[in-house]
Amino acid sequence: MTKRKKAHREIENVNMKVAFPFKFLAAIGEETTVVSFRSQLTEWLAPFAPDYGEAGVREIGVLAEKFYGVKLPARPAVDPENLKKWKKDRAAIIAAFDQAKKEYDDKYKESGLDVLQKRVDRAWCIFDKAEEAILKTKPTTPAGGAALVHFCAEYLAKYNAPEKVSAALVNALAALASGAEVTISAKLASAYAKTRPADEAATDQPKELLEAYHTWLFFEYYAMSDELSPEGRDRPGDSVRVNNPGHHFHWVSYGEKPKPLPSTRAAAVMAAVGCDWQEGPTT
Repeated sequence: MTKRKKAHREIENVNMKVAFPFKFLAAIGEETTVVSFRSQLTEWLAPFAPDYGEAGVREIGVLAEKFYGVKLPARPAVDPENLKKWKKDRAAIIAAFDQAKKEYDDKYKESGLDVLQKRVDRAWCIFDKAEEAILKTKPTTPAGGAALVHFCAEYLAKYNAPEKVSAALVNALAALASGAEVTISAKLASAYAKTRPADEAATDQPKELLEAYHTWLFFEYYAMSDELSPEGRDRPGDSVRVNNPGHHFHWVSYGEKPKPLPSTRAAAVMAAVGCDWQEGPTT
């Protein structure tokens, strides 16, 4: 086992001992859940409230009457006694959570694990910086290139982050080509540049064109949604189908050549639909 792997294993072992999570069992009648954070508890409690969703229903009723002339049936008023009892029960559950969390935090500090946790966090930080430094190295020998390729393979297996190792692999493969480092490096760098994400490329299109195109796409989406669903079942912002050529056009699998940026076709689309983006803003 290499020193790097050994250090990684030791940090993980200590971290498993330190980072044990706080767990709280909440119960309402026969319903139970286990939470670690106060926000999780309040989110779980919300649907049990007697007036849950009432504000939303009232707002829908106002909008339905205002825009469609439809008056929704009146809903029975929430029993104030039930609401009062619920608020009291909810406060008791949250108070029990807060007390349990305080006792947990006190024991955590008494055990000294909070100090150990900080040491582990610092160790991870140092470890991450060391790995980043390795990825930035530029080996000058075939042996160094082979070592860097091996490291990149391990990094990919552990983090599944190909974008982090792309440049390092270019340097590693260049070093493997003994006696032709400069030529190979230039070719690989060029090949790598062609596979960079399209959003890294710069655009020289006028800002006024891009803003007009963006606005046109927005309202085109609304108009197309209305045309596909006149009844308003699928309003804009809900969803779009992805099992069609429109989706496949924008989907790029890893390793494939990136698609051109939307800005590269803005002028052509605007011209095709007869939208003169150079007219300027309207008042």
